[in-house]
Amino acid sequence: MQKLSFYNLLYLLKILLFWLVFFSVQRIIFVSYNHTLFHDSPFVEIVKSFLLGIRMDVSVACYLLLFPFVFLLISFFSSHKNIFRVYKYISFILILLATLVCIANTLLYKEWQTLLGTRALSYLLYPKEIMASISFIYILLAFAFIAVLQFVSVICWNKIAAYTNSTASGFIPKLIFTFSVFALLTLGARGGWQLIPMNESGVYFSSRSISNHAAVNSMWYLGNNLWEANKQENSFHFMDKMQANEITNSLFKTNPDSSVSILTTTKPNIVFIILESYTADVIEALGGEKGITPNFDSLTKKGILFTNIYGSGSRTDQGIIAILSGFPAQPNNSIIKYTSKVSQLPSLYKTLGSIGYHSSFYYGGEVEFANINAYLRQAGVERIISKDNFPASQLNSKWGAHDEFVLTKHLHDLHTETQPFFSVVMTLSNHEPFETPTKPHFSGSDDATKFRNTA
Repeated sequence: MQKLSFYNLLYLLKILLFWLVFFSVQRIIFVSYNHTLFHDSPFVEIVKSFLLGIRMDVSVACYLLLFPFVFLLISFFSSHKNIFRVYKYISFILILLATLVCIANTLLYKEWQTLLGTRALSYLLYPKEIMASISFIYILLAFAFIAVLQFVSVICWNKIAAYTNSTASGFIPKLIFTFSVFALLTLGARGGWQLIPMNESGVYFSSRSISNHAAVNSMWYLGNNLWEANKQENSFHFMDKMQANEITNSLFKTNPDSSVSILTTTKPNIVFIILESYTADVIEALGGEKGITPNFDSLTKKGILFTNIYGSGSRTDQGIIAILSGFPAQPNNSIIKYTSKVSQLPSLYKTLGSIGYHSSFYYGGEVEFANINAYLRQAGVERIISKDNFPASQLNSKWGAHDEFVLTKHLHDLHTETQPFFSVVMTLSNHEPFETPTKPHFSGSDDATKFRNTA
């Protein structure tokens, strides 16, 4: 067992090291070629893009390690000497694909300032137009980059990833090795133990898009982009396009400036409290059940209550974009998953920031959830508070810190916030599985009752 584990783990670790170095070299090429775009990025941000990007590099490497892992399993039950020769050539193909993605991403970024995704691949359907718009020198440079990177990569792979078959035997040791390594690869591919699997928010750290893009692994981005693109379809064709346009255009014939000012200052401090999973059914002032939201009901008598507001979409990732960017929900997906599109959206953070507002966002869970972190970073939020900012004793919810701790911290911090400020706090206690850290107000264990208790 010891010999089996040592030789095969060493083999997989060497391949993992190869890919991590390969992706670091890709990042060096990306930064070097696009260095003029980093003119306003501090050097420390460039360094952080390398360090934080390792997490996503490990994720991609673990996916790629599934290939040698499968061949190792085959070798356990076969003594054929050509098994790893087959994997050797598969590796060269994978290296070539990774090289093509790297170089295409690097060269494309200077023109589009977005990472290589399905939009760029769609242009492969028009090779004549592509060749017509790219100079011969540009094409020559691309092929030179690819040839050099592929040549060096293959040489390095041959030196560090050569396999010496171990002579260990025994069904139980092989079974233990198989399940242990598979569990580690699964953990690495999803990016760790955290609740939310790896996404771009896991490596986003700056308000500068290029610093974040440098941290993103180009293969991960392309693969995720292709995966998400396949999910999209429009199932909402309810009427003729001309009829739909007529109805839409008629909505803009009303007075464009019919608003009434109710403020006593031109720059008020603004706080948004985004309530997770709330509905009019539990709010008495909106015709819902009595006794569930007495404090909310009391607020409706002191301010302005909008009674004809409908939710945009059904999930948090759709709602936060609608609230902060005024962008309606899409039927089967959410624009927040596409960082290249999100960066072009307007937002209250951007608008208020341009007139001197200080900004913050508070959430007791993981801001990587649903790519929220990437959205906030690109919107220029100055301070983001998440579960990482709360002590372990306060992380008493499946999602992180319950609202009592988040709201208390939020209120405390606002007393010292530089004015004027725009601060958003998003709650989580009213999310599935509807946990209450205190004694329930209503008795019962069904979801409807638990929902009432958290509300």
